[in-house]
Amino acid sequence: MSTEQTRELTDRLTLAYVAGDAAAIAALLAQDVVHHPPESLGAGPHAGRAQTAAALALTPGGGALQAGSVEREVALALADGDSALVKVRVRARTADGADYRNEVVLISTWRDGEVVRIDEFGDTLNDADLGVVKDVPAWP
Repeated sequence: MSTEQTRELTDRLTLAYVAGDAAAIAALLAQDVVHHPPESLGAGPHAGRAQTAAALALTPGGGALQAGSVEREVALALADGDSALVKVRVRARTADGADYRNEVVLISTWRDGEVVRIDEFGDTLNDADLGVVKDVPAWP
């Protein structure tokens, strides 16, 4: 794929991710897509279109954040050949009312107009400190 094609498709994926729109996310994923969330979360990888779209569309924290409080802002988007990187700032309120802030980086690999792999990175220690995720394994 060309860089321009990847950029255009990544823009569509990013808009769907920011909106939390599982159907729009799924429309851009290959059937055999694999999503690798941060390893320290102990979740994933998510395999297949349905599982990956659901994981990316979920409100971060699976209910640990107040419904309707999640805001996502694109800070950076880059594309080169069949790969893209998007940095998203996330702001919300935790279930107990605390301010939540994090940055998430999604690196996607595209094939024939569909995402085949997404690697996700974020500050999971921050999430654990705020109680957004539970039982983050200790760093070795």
